[in-house]
Amino acid sequence: MAAIALISDEETLRYFPANLQQIKAFGDVGIKVYLITNCESDNPLLARAVVIANNLNLDLSVITIDVMKFSPQYKSSSNRVPAISLMKLFLGELLPDEDLVLYLDIDTVICKSLSTLLNTPISTPVAAVEELSTNRAYFPLEELPEVYFNSGVMLLSLNSFRALGISKKAHEVLEDYDLSSALRSRFMDQDILNYLFSRNVTLLPRKYNQFSSNLAKPKISILLDDIAIVQFAGMEKPWNYPRKSEYTKLWISYFAASIGASADRKDLTIIKSRKGGLSPAKILVPLGLLLEKTLKLVRSRVPYWIKNLIRGI
Repeated sequence: MAAIALISDEETLRYFPANLQQIKAFGDVGIKVYLITNCESDNPLLARAVVIANNLNLDLSVITIDVMKFSPQYKSSSNRVPAISLMKLFLGELLPDEDLVLYLDIDTVICKSLSTLLNTPISTPVAAVEELSTNRAYFPLEELPEVYFNSGVMLLSLNSFRALGISKKAHEVLEDYDLSSALRSRFMDQDILNYLFSRNVTLLPRKYNQFSSNLAKPKISILLDDIAIVQFAGMEKPWNYPRKSEYTKLWISYFAASIGASADRKDLTIIKSRKGGLSPAKILVPLGLLLEKTLKLVRSRVPYWIKNLIRGI
């Protein structure tokens, strides 16, 4: 059975208890959970997460890291993806005692049992859901990957990671200025993972990673069945999503149940802002989404050689 691993920085650590509540509800009994974070060990939100895990009888191990030790020359060229997301590349090194791990982004919502997924054997280093959106078209290298998969939900063979020396290869990519500058131009960890594994990936059923934006589109949502995991990709997060979707409400119910009496003012603001009334998210998130769609349209019409020229300046 696979263990479960999540990665969080200080910005998302507040929301981690909701993931614990979901794992308790839909994970196998006795499952091992890892939290990889760059937060200080005395961070009160981290302490709260440990207490909540104990209350839920979950076997949680916290691994605190210094991101810069893994990539001392790292410099983000995107404000969308934090540097700590690159730690997905080093899970084989960070979790030396694990053979198989299910990686989940913090912004995922579990809807059904994960038992089948957790007990799925894989013969490739990565098993993930293929993206059918335009993200593959934005892959920053001229040679597009054969399969472009999403890195928000991945079943990972860490034995294969170690056998293939993926940590070393990831370091080499990050230390190659031209290559790493291109690969981290938009999705960073996801583009690097596709660069390394697009020819060696097992595709998971789509039910294990559905975008919340797809579920809001009637023509797409009616084609979906038996959804197990929903991901709030991009700026749309369950803690700031302005639409009253059933998956936002589901996440809020997990979050409220997990923190219970330990809720502070910020927690209550998150919960109450989803119940109606005006909140900053209801203004800023739609504006951000409009800007993101505009940028996608502009990028799609810029020839590759111009994009490459801009990156080289």
